[in-house]
Amino acid sequence: LLCESCGSSCTTCTGGTASDCVTCASGAPIKHGSQCVSAAPAGFYARSADSVTQACDGSCATCSGPSSAECTSCPSNAPYLHSGQCLASCPAKFFPNSAGDGCGACDSSCVTCSGGDSNACLSCPAATPHLEAGACTCKSGYTSTSDACVQIDECAAGTHNCFGGEAYCTDLAGSFICAGPAG
Repeated sequence: LLCESCGSSCTTCTGGTASDCVTCASGAPIKHGSQCVSAAPAGFYARSADSVTQACDGSCATCSGPSSAECTSCPSNAPYLHSGQCLASCPAKFFPNSAGDGCGACDSSCVTCSGGDSNACLSCPAATPHLEAGACTCKSGYTSTSDACVQIDECAAGTHNCFGGEAYCTDLAGSFICAGPAG
């Protein structure tokens, strides 16, 4: 019997081709089927214990482990990588980053947003529910408490300008009016 040389990527083999590897050489240390490769192909990862490839979770394009929370890149139907998972859209408090492949964090003042700064809000929390020029705030005539915007009664607070010829102040939602004496 004659012995054949293993393929250059194999240390031990069952035949002379690159597809007959049993163990891998250092230049291609990952075993994918019966071939030795330098990196796991798309859709696979190399187990750390033995450098044998295993399939990624079906939700990942590439991964570092078997679970759906170990994705390293995503398929086109769920392109946003967020906390190791591939998502079809970014969750609340996050927005698609400019590269379109991950989710960036919204400013803490926003519930949903189109960017990371405080003027990129799309929706607001109850504590500051008024959206003005992309910022969550309390409108003029309201004051912020720890959990809501509360209307200011300018007439009761004396912050109105109904002095002089005007007889009384009438508070409205977020504003007030001055009126003369009823005749």
